Amino acid sequence: MELGGSTNAWRRTTDLDLQSATSGRALDGGMVSPAAAGLRVLVPTTFSAGCRRAGLALAQLARSCPVAVTVVHVTQSGSWNAAVSRALDGAFADLPGVPVHDRTLLVGDRPADLVSALCVDDAFDLVMAPASGERGLRGFVHRSFRARLLAQCGVPLWTAGARLPAAAFGARLRRVACLIDLDDEPGPFLATVAAFARRLGASVHALALVPAVDDGTLATVLTSNAPLSTADAERRLGPEVRAHACQSLHVVDGGVEALPRLLARCDADVLVVGRRPATTALRG
Repeated sequence: MELGGSTNAWRRTTDLDLQSATSGRALDGGMVSPAAAGLRVLVPTTFSAGCRRAGLALAQLARSCPVAVTVVHVTQSGSWNAAVSRALDGAFADLPGVPVHDRTLLVGDRPADLVSALCVDDAFDLVMAPASGERGLRGFVHRSFRARLLAQCGVPLWTAGARLPAAAFGARLRRVACLIDLDDEPGPFLATVAAFARRLGASVHALALVPAVDDGTLATVLTSNAPLSTADAERRLGPEVRAHACQSLHVVDGGVEALPRLLARCDADVLVVGRRPATTALRG
């Protein structure tokens, strides 16, 4: 891949005494023993308020599971100065319980490509990308960057809601919800979510939305094997949900607009979604 920049322009490393899972395997369907609980987390930053909020989410994760953090900043060629290095050196340094292992400066004009290149060979288990809720926010952590990163890097992407109050990040992560795509085989997705939840000591709550059948969706329904009613969805999903030790299954009629009441029903701290276009709006 032509990256248009160096992925090793500047890096500062600190050795950590962290019992870490085999690289890239910490969220892989339980293939790693529960004792190896560390997660390697990559955190892109522009030093903005949104990135600071991502740091609060990172600290919340660190209270539930050991983490080794790499902070990365992308700057355009010719834009580097000493202030950028100082900002990178201090990023998240004041957050208690967040061990920063690497601080990496990448130089180039294609941020998603550069950051994705760091994720090759299963080098990270999770990418913590800030939300893009700041009006007028520029830089490389806007929505299109996150969409390209999700498509390219092959690593689960974590993002914190831009409107969440800081107090929301104070508690431990105890309840993980996952939105099942009814057009997909749920087993592999539930296995990954269950493996992640075990590392947090959290319970898993499966969610599903059954879209209404109308003239606008009729063509899709006719070519899909997805259930057409909540009762049918519960029958199909029940065995897989029980097999992966999910604590509950919640199925309702409706589209994405029904998701907030589903999340309220199970009191979830985290929502995990898949990569299919049907759930793209949830990742914005």
